[in-house]
Amino acid sequence: MIKDIKVDKVSGVSVAIAYELNKAGDKEWNVYLINNNDFAIETVLISTKGYGEVNGEERKTTTLRHKVDELDSGCYVKVEPIQESLFELNNEFWVSYFYDGKMLDKRFIFPAGMIIEPNIKEIPEIGLKGIYSFN
Repeated sequence: MIKDIKVDKVSGVSVAIAYELNKAGDKEWNVYLINNNDFAIETVLISTKGYGEVNGEERKTTTLRHKVDELDSGCYVKVEPIQESLFELNNEFWVSYFYDGKMLDKRFIFPAGMIIEPNIKEIPEIGLKGIYSFN
C-alpha cells in the first residue's frame, strides 16, 4: 500500500537567488544550489521554470535542465543566471540527487513578488545577498 512506501525527507539542501554587482554597479542575479549536509550529493539534476499571471495574462518560461555530477559537503554551485523581470513570476526549482543509493528530490518555489528588498538578506554560505528557500 502507498502508506507503506518510505519516502526519505530531504534536508540540508537549499536554493538561493542572489546578486553580485558588476563593474557598472548593476545587480546580476544568479541561482545557486547549496549543500549544507555533511556528505556529498551525486548526480544532481535541477529543473527550473517560471510561471504565473502578470496583468491578467498567463505567462511561463521555458523549462531548463541542469546537471551537476557531484556537490561536496558545504559547497555550492551557480546553476543559472536569472533576470529580475522573472521575479514577478513563481520560480520553481526541482532538485533531484542520489545519496546512499537512493534518489531524493525536492521542489523549491520562490513565489511571485517574494524577491524584494525587505526580504533580501546575507547568505553566508555563498557570501552574497539574496533570498533562499529550504521549503
